[in-house]
Amino acid sequence: MPLYREVGLSVARIAIRSRPIKALDVATGTGFVLLSLAKFSQLSCGVDISFNILRIAKSKARKEHLIDIEYINADAENLCLRDRIFDVVTCNFGIFFFPNQTEAIREMTHALKPGGRLIFSTYSQIGSYVLASQFHSAKEWVRIIKKAGLSLVDMQRHTPLYMIIVAGKVS
Repeated sequence: MPLYREVGLSVARIAIRSRPIKALDVATGTGFVLLSLAKFSQLSCGVDISFNILRIAKSKARKEHLIDIEYINADAENLCLRDRIFDVVTCNFGIFFFPNQTEAIREMTHALKPGGRLIFSTYSQIGSYVLASQFHSAKEWVRIIKKAGLSLVDMQRHTPLYMIIVAGKVS
C-alpha cells in the first residue's frame, strides 16, 4: 500500500475514534480520508484549492454512494468557514504545501468546536532540499500548534519519515 494511503487510513482511524459528528478534511485531494470520515459522520466537508481535484473527489464519492458531502474550493490559509463548526479537522500530507502553515493551522483551529481535534500527517525533517523549510521537527510542530491556540494531544512517529500529530482545542 502506498505511504499516502497507509498514513491516510491511520489519520481517518484516529479521527473516527473521536466519534466526529461533523468532520472537515483540508487539502482533501481526491477525497481518500474524506470518504472514510463520511461513513462515520453526519456532516462531512472537503476543502481543496484545486477545483478539478474536487471534481474527482465528488466522482469517487458518488461511486461509493456517499452523496451528502460538501465540497469547498478554498485556500487552507483562508477557509472562510464559520467558527466552531467541526468536531474534527484532518489534513493528510497537505500541511507542508501551505506557504504559511501557522496561518493554515490557525484557520483550521477556528473551524473546530471547543474540545475538537486537529489531526494531520506530515513528513518529518528528512533533509529535502525542495521543501526543506516546510518540514519541521516534532519540537517545532508543537510550537506551531501552540501558537495557533491548540494543545498537543498525541504525536505518533510511524517511521523516521513521517508523523501524525493530534492537537486539541481547549476553548
